[in-house]
Order: sequence, then C-alpha cells, then structure tokens
Amino acid sequence: MKTSRKKSKRRFRKLKKVAKRLAAYSAAAAATLMTTQNRSANAGEVVHDILDVTVGPTSSEQVVFDMVAGTTQGIFLNGAGHQTQGVMRLMGYYVGYPSPFFYAPFSASTVPSAFVGTGTSNAATLGPGATIGAADNFVRYHNPSFSGYGYYANLGNWSVGQRAFVGIRFALPTGTHFGWAEVTRDDTKVVTLHGFGYDDTPDAASHPVNTVDPPPIPTLLTLEVNTVTGALTMLGDPSNAIDINFYEITSPGNSLDATNWSSLADQDFEGDYDRNGTIDGSDFLKWQIDGGTPAQLAEWEAHYGNSGPGSGWEESAGIGTHVLAEGFLLGASTIAAAASISLGMGYDQSVDAQDLMFEYRTDTGAFVEGLVVYETGIPGDFDGNGGVDGSDFLLWQRDPSVGSLADWKTNYGMGTAPILAASAAVPEPSSIWLLAAGAAGLEMWRRRKQV
Repeated sequence: MKTSRKKSKRRFRKLKKVAKRLAAYSAAAAATLMTTQNRSANAGEVVHDILDVTVGPTSSEQVVFDMVAGTTQGIFLNGAGHQTQGVMRLMGYYVGYPSPFFYAPFSASTVPSAFVGTGTSNAATLGPGATIGAADNFVRYHNPSFSGYGYYANLGNWSVGQRAFVGIRFALPTGTHFGWAEVTRDDTKVVTLHGFGYDDTPDAASHPVNTVDPPPIPTLLTLEVNTVTGALTMLGDPSNAIDINFYEITSPGNSLDATNWSSLADQDFEGDYDRNGTIDGSDFLKWQIDGGTPAQLAEWEAHYGNSGPGSGWEESAGIGTHVLAEGFLLGASTIAAAASISLGMGYDQSVDAQDLMFEYRTDTGAFVEGLVVYETGIPGDFDGNGGVDGSDFLLWQRDPSVGSLADWKTNYGMGTAPILAASAAVPEPSSIWLLAAGAAGLEMWRRRKQV
C-alpha cells in the first residue's frame, strides 16, 4: 500500500537460517549413516538412529548394518561379511524366499546369532521398551544349501505396513549381547530399516526405543531470477501456504534494479486495489471489474477494514541496486502453495552478478532464508532457440500446450534468436494475427472447393 507519509526503515535481527537445516539434511543423507548413542534410560544401551534405508523389491537387494559401529552399507548378496560377528543383513527379497528377512553371521559359538521369534524362522514383532534377553525364544534357520552363510528369520508373518522391533542376539569376543532393529514391512518384498541398537554390557537385556525420523525438509519460498529478461518471481512452496510480513533481496554485487522492480506495495497486494488507503467495498468492486484472481480476493477478505499507515505493504527506505525490501507492519499476506508472484524486472541482467540473497519473515516472527534459483530461458521461447519470435508463435499454433501465448506477446523480440534472411523476415505480433486469420480463411476456402 502506498502512503504519503515518510517511510521508516526497520532493521530486524536475523535468526538462524532454516536453509542451513536444509543443507545439513542433504549432507547427512549423502554421508555414511552414523550413530546417536545412549538415548535409552539403560546406561549400557547404545542406539544407532540412522536415516531410513529401504531395500527391495529387486532380488538380493539388502542393507548391511553393524550393530556395534552403527554404520550401514547397501550391497547385493555375496559371501563376504557373513562371518563378521555383530554385522547383520536385512533383505527385501531373494529367489526362493518370497518375503523380507534378516540374516545373521554363521558362528561356531555355543550361543550363535539368532532372532526373537516363533516357530522355526518367523521374527516376532516387539514394541518399544520390550525386554530382549536370555529368557526369550530365539529362532534361527540355517539352509544347508548355503553352508557358512549364516542364520535367518523372515518377516512373512508381518502385515504390510507394520512397523515394529526385531529382537537380536549376537556374540562378540566380550560375550553374548542382545539388541534390536526397528523396521517396517512396506510391501510384500520391500522393507525399511529405521534404526538399531544393543546393550554393550555382556548378557544384559536390551530395551528398544523408537528412533527419530530425519527432520522434514522445511517449507520454503523461492526467488526465481531470469538472467535474460531480468524478471524476479516469488514462488510459493509446492505444498504449503506461507504467511509473510517482510522480505528482503540483497546483492553485494549491485545486480538489482529498483526502478523496474514491481513491489507488493506497487501491486496493492494486501487488497487496497483502488489505492485510497482503506480496504473496503470499493476495492471489491475494483477486483470484480478488473477480473481479479481468487488469491487477490482472499487477500481483500483477510484485510477488509484495514486503513492508514502500516495496514498494507510499504517499501523500505534505502532500496537500490544492492537491496530491495518491503514490509507489512500491521498484518501479513499469504503466499499460496505453488503461487507464482511477479516482482517485475528487478534484476539487472547487464550486471548479472548472480549473488542474490532472499530472506523473508513469517507471521510468527521467524526469519527464513529462501531459495534462489537462476533461470536462463525466456518465457515465450517455445522452440528454445534463444529468442521469442514468429517461429514460436507458429509452434504454439500447432500445439498450444507448449506454453502461454501471453508470455509470447510480452517477450516478443527479446533474446538472441538466429538472424533470418530478409526474405524470411519475422512479422510483428499484429501482422502474425493477420497471417493467422488469412491462413484460417484459406483453409476454409479449400474445404468448400472440395465439397
């Protein structure tokens, strides 16, 4: 909302960036999965809380996990490692074994590796806090055809979608240990390992605890920057609406263009469409006359009755080539899920430092660093030749699904399309409409002659 009063510059203390969590999440997903220990009330309990690992339905696809070290590795079936005590395998499917199953290493110990279960080879489903110890019924099936490969227990008795714990017994040089693995049977031949643990005191019972799934990727807004046209576009989160009351775009290399920036204040984004300083019924009529969008109507409804300074978006003082910023002092606007909001040609493509930082403040007061993506294409360049010209219109005529004709009209003549010979000069948009109409008339004349 534009007002006549002098705009005050507001400085905010920046909080920790949510984007750093996103970067840390991505880095953790790519790294070897490590441990978070001693989360149980039992001092000897070691918990390995890992990023989820899913295997199957391809035959022999499996995850190998070290009960002690807490590391995981995804491999295909082979004999290596089956003799390493304390190293277990979880497999989604193997020819001849139609359901997920655990493998434990073969051992000549008098107390070999085994799993809490029923019958000869069914792994029992256990809940958090269960006691896994010497008193339990342990099962282990050894196939003579795979001599030396170890013992297994299957999840064929588990329901699809069931998440539970499997009790495990294994031997180390220090003695017999008891532990567990938390898994979900996702499908008939697909299984996910969520975490595992054990008690590092020999012969002590183990008590499983729920592992914590990785933090969700935070909800973020994105600033799309077109380095060819200079267009800035604020993109909503794909799934969630976000309420904001401030945003700032900075460029240490002075790549911003305040003159051609179309701020939310310029757009009267909060609903004061007639720009009289009050959000009232006249704004609704203006919205109707102009054929406004549902998102604009929602903003009007949310701020109906607001008036005066601070009741809408106002540009901050000091804007220029290094910073574009504005705020909504007494309210907030909703950036709808998957929204696309033009901020005009606020990027100076002649400088093109590609150093922008985009920050916004939510209605809860949290500052968030949004994503910045750089786009080199030109809207309307349907054939991808670097410029918006007549060939793009002809392509759109043949197949309107290639893009928006409005984009072609707006950006006609922009870009670096190959220069055509004089005899093949591209007509202006108005001429193309005449050519299109003429072509349609010629086609109708041909059809009549054939009748």
